Amino acid sequence: MKKATASLAESFWEFASTIRIPSKDHGVIPFRPWKVQRYVLGEIMAALDSGIHNIVILKPRQIGVTTVLIALDLYWMLRYKGLTGAFITETDPNTAYFRVMMTEFFNSLPVKYQWPLVRNNKALKAHGVGAWTE
Repeated sequence: MKKATASLAESFWEFASTIRIPSKDHGVIPFRPWKVQRYVLGEIMAALDSGIHNIVILKPRQIGVTTVLIALDLYWMLRYKGLTGAFITETDPNTAYFRVMMTEFFNSLPVKYQWPLVRNNKALKAHGVGAWTE
């Protein structure tokens, strides 16, 4: 991993360590990445090192990849001012569910990572850094 992406990954893991996530077995717990989650982020960073920005991940269920990607989406939106993002799922109920997850992740962050939420409705979620997600 190149120095820039290694630094980015380290910054992300520091950010992610402050998030609280839902656990089916233990309620809401601090995010502690599994090996597969670290592997996926490493592969994303390797792709960025190679100039690849369109990444497709084929994955089974229940391995935590969606959780780490939602955290990465949140990190990216809060890190880069003015960024526009879209979170797309196959069904409206899943869109609503993942939107709630992202909101709960955001609400669990310490103050140093929180930016004002300036708009939050069914169509748009916008933070004071000028970043927003459809």
